[in-house]
Amino acid sequence: EEGRKGGREEGRMRALQTVGLAFVASALADSMQYDELVFAWQSYEAYYISPVAGDASTCCGSKIVGDPAAGKPPYDCNCDLVFGECDIGCCCDPECTLVNRQSVFGCTKNESAGRDDGIRTCSDMLVTVNLPQSARDRGWSAYNDLEGILCIQTDNSDARGSYFRDPEVDDEMSVGEIAEEIEAEGSPLFSTWASIPPSSTSTGYNLNDTTLGDGCLFIGSDRACSARAPIQLPARSGDGRCEGVRWVPYLREVPPYTCAADGARCEALSATRALSSASSRYAPAPSSSVALKPFRYFIKKEGTNSTNGTFAEWPADAQLPAAAYLERTGKCEDAMVLMQYRFYTNGTTGVITEARVYLELSTVDAASALQTFGAAFELTPAAEPAPLTRQVSGRPGYVRGLKLLVADGPLEALELRAEPLRLLQRSAAGVCLQSAEDAATAQSSTALLFGEDAIASCYEAFSHPSDLEEWCQPTSPPELPLLAALNLSWSSAAAAYVGAYGDAHPGAPADWTALEVAVPSSGLTREWHAPSQTCRNVLSMMEVQVLYAQVGFTEAPVRKVLGVRLVLTAGPVAARRCTFGANCSTLAIVSAATSFVELPKEGRAYTFVPPIPELLPDIPADFFNPFVRSDDRRDSTTAAQGRRQLGPAAAVRGDDRVPWRLWGMSAVCASLAATLGRRLVGQRVR
Repeated sequence: EEGRKGGREEGRMRALQTVGLAFVASALADSMQYDELVFAWQSYEAYYISPVAGDASTCCGSKIVGDPAAGKPPYDCNCDLVFGECDIGCCCDPECTLVNRQSVFGCTKNESAGRDDGIRTCSDMLVTVNLPQSARDRGWSAYNDLEGILCIQTDNSDARGSYFRDPEVDDEMSVGEIAEEIEAEGSPLFSTWASIPPSSTSTGYNLNDTTLGDGCLFIGSDRACSARAPIQLPARSGDGRCEGVRWVPYLREVPPYTCAADGARCEALSATRALSSASSRYAPAPSSSVALKPFRYFIKKEGTNSTNGTFAEWPADAQLPAAAYLERTGKCEDAMVLMQYRFYTNGTTGVITEARVYLELSTVDAASALQTFGAAFELTPAAEPAPLTRQVSGRPGYVRGLKLLVADGPLEALELRAEPLRLLQRSAAGVCLQSAEDAATAQSSTALLFGEDAIASCYEAFSHPSDLEEWCQPTSPPELPLLAALNLSWSSAAAAYVGAYGDAHPGAPADWTALEVAVPSSGLTREWHAPSQTCRNVLSMMEVQVLYAQVGFTEAPVRKVLGVRLVLTAGPVAARRCTFGANCSTLAIVSAATSFVELPKEGRAYTFVPPIPELLPDIPADFFNPFVRSDDRRDSTTAAQGRRQLGPAAAVRGDDRVPWRLWGMSAVCASLAATLGRRLVGQRVR
């Protein structure tokens, strides 16, 4: 029920963005289906088909579905689409003769529609052997290609296959029942999107409910402010622009995403403009009887309102800063580059207790500005200290799309990283990271996420060969900006450690595997080759290769990481030759890739059979005392015991055929039988 509701609400959220495309696709499908061109000799002269081919009492529908209780086999021929006529190429059409199926169509066997219970008994051999040719021409045939070579002599199974029960086998479904099933199993429906949502009277949100705020049309305006409307965020279009809207579902995190500002005007980047289509107040509960509450704003801005670059609360009675165009620099001041919601909610009642809006204002170029949005929910902390929690990537096996756990330090004292390993940090335009210090401000990177094969590239441009030569300085791998940003340990036994499971704990060394770095044989120390104007040993690719396997119960396997490699590749970068002596840039391109390889399951599956429990415990060493003997003459202790108890003369001879050995074995067997007999008799008497 929870999953069904989640899917219903998710579809409702995408309604405004998808409904137009859905109607267009439906119209195109209708056009292709009903407006097809036909041959000149084909026409639909009448509106209705009359007469209709076939005997209604035997030919079609429920008459050929099959009834195992009545011994009626089902009609199974999906390519038979023309009743009463042989369908070209259909090997199971009974209207096609044996010549059609085998000689013309090239069917692999003489198959006909309809099936029996799935077995061939030996009694059917009589029919197969004596089957006349006339019957074969009408579609009768052996069930399989063996033509009766193998058969089942006796079938003692009560089962005759698996079937789906007809829901109307006893009585037809009523109109109300049909509508109920459609709404329950088919949601979200297209008609639901077009209808007006009913006003909610609930005093608490449920999972996936649309988070509501005021319906003010403009910030600072009282128009429609008494109504409730969904809290909105800009949607990210396919080309990366901020276009359209998206809603915020209750208790569903909207991960931070970046999009290009809609329009190149400075006014479009103003926080007041962005909030005019959002909400200035939030609804603690969907019911209109619950009063709206104002957001708390936290702003990060160059100036006195922030301390050390952190967010500081903005006064509730102060107007939010508006973006302004600076003519002297051509920049946009106080442009909003980040807006994220943070909701605190009561997990028991479903009431939002507090809501915050985080805004970051900066001076940017309006034509190339990027904005970041997101929303998150947190449970309101109770009076007692909150329990210690951490975000995992699976319990215990990894879940696709979640980060690969990375830890640093010695294996006995690992420190778990909060963020995933980010490869190829670069600017929004694709320029490679210039220094490790700029990693914190990099606008784009390729995160190491489990199961996600990905590849990306960045570049460095050199306008003149002399610039390439100046850049081509001998630099060790740990000093290269793209590798230094990974924060790997190049001097330790392992560059880093990767969790074998999605919830690997740093205190369990057995659940971590070392990250191995493979450096090319030529090395990664750049060197300049003047005769060819080429920089050699330039980093060209870094690829993280992850080997994983499914372990544990086959019905619910666990994805476990077995090993991780960081493979580095180097290559030359030659100065570009330009046509007619013109200046042109030389590009040094670096790529990063992630590859996940699954270990095959073949040969690793097994069936677990519990061991047979022991009826008798292990017999003590002195159980058969004094009937103790030893054949190990090298053991002085046991040999001495044997000589003392069985006589020195016989022990010295060591002949296996002497009577004392037979007597010893008989004594042992007699003692064991007596002991077991006493136990059995004692149990029976008791």
